[in-house]
Amino acid sequence: TRKKWNWGGYASSLAITFSVLLLIPLCMFAWVSYEDRLQELTTFAGIELSATSADVKFLKGDPIFQLERPEQKTHWRYQDTLNPGNLIDIIFQNGKVIELSFTGPCEYCYNVNGFGNNTPYSDIVSRFGEPAETIVSKNELEHRINYPQYNVFYVLQESRVTRHGIYH
Repeated sequence: TRKKWNWGGYASSLAITFSVLLLIPLCMFAWVSYEDRLQELTTFAGIELSATSADVKFLKGDPIFQLERPEQKTHWRYQDTLNPGNLIDIIFQNGKVIELSFTGPCEYCYNVNGFGNNTPYSDIVSRFGEPAETIVSKNELEHRINYPQYNVFYVLQESRVTRHGIYH
């Protein structure tokens, strides 16, 4: 009976099945690692850095808040229609977007390279390394850490992210 069985066919089927079962998790791991890599960001909340104020108005409508700042900068604020506690702030200089940021209670909204609000400082440093620049507020309660190679910044209070975004 041993000669009647197709042992070569069973062995090759088993080898193919084993290879496929091994290859699928490896491909999934490779894809997740690729998607999770640090990258330079130029778009945030659907708005490109260097977009014009007309582009932003077309995409988001009228801001709920508008303020002229020194150095020819303008600050616009938009409120999330689904969650009014979530705010998008946009800074323009000479009519072009130079900074976009998110503030709000949502920890998973508009994450920047995997991190959002309430993320501990230690998690950011373990992934990015030490910041290229740290700006401390006058009252020393707030720190802004910048990573210019990725166009990313995080604002922290009590060692946790309270605002984050991209800048140029």
